Amino acid sequence: MKKVSRKDFDLFKKECLRLQAAWGLTGWELTFHFSSLLSENQAACIDKDLEAHNATLTLSSEVSAHCKSDPKGHAKHEMLHLLLARVSEYGKYRYITSYQQGEAEHELIQQLMKIIP
Repeated sequence: MKKVSRKDFDLFKKECLRLQAAWGLTGWELTFHFSSLLSENQAACIDKDLEAHNATLTLSSEVSAHCKSDPKGHAKHEMLHLLLARVSEYGKYRYITSYQQGEAEHELIQQLMKIIP
């Protein structure tokens, strides 16, 4: 295992906040943690609450020796999870209404309209 620097955590957090603004995800409240994750292969993770519109993003304070330190890449990956949150969550349901599916799709389209030139 190798330690991840506080500087990397600060860069991770800064990049998450930049992407939040750039991608129009400002309706979400973000919280950040810098602590060891249980999985050796996991450098970062996100825990989302759709109803409360808050998410906790964690950058692991230690990673396996073969894991590349890429705070910006990890931030982008986790923020993409946030961008896809509703679509991903509804995909887990056995039954959703066509209204819910349309709502999730249009929410994603609105965000992509802001991102894609």
